[in-house]
Amino acid sequence: MTQRFMKICILLLCSVFTVTMFAQNSNSTVQGTVQDTSGAVVPGATVDLTNVGTGQTLTTTSKSDGFYNFTNLSPSNYKVSVTMQGFAQ
Repeated sequence: MTQRFMKICILLLCSVFTVTMFAQNSNSTVQGTVQDTSGAVVPGATVDLTNVGTGQTLTTTSKSDGFYNFTNLSPSNYKVSVTMQGFAQ
C-alpha cells in the first residue's frame, strides 16, 4: 500500500512540473491592422517586421480587413514598416 502511495505521489509531482514547464513560453506575437489616415483599412499592404538587433526581416501582406500577424517571434526589439503603392511609407 505505501509503495503504491509513493508511486502516485511521484506521478502527481511529475505532472505538476510538466504543466509548469509548458507555461514557460518565450515566443512573442506582433499583430495589427493597416489603416490610412481616414481610418479605412488597407488590404494588400506589404508589412515588414525587422528585428533591430539582428537585422532579420520578415514580410507579410495585410488581409482584406487590413489585419497582419507575425507569430512565434523571439523576444526582441522590432521595427514595423508598411508600404503600399499610392501611399507614403
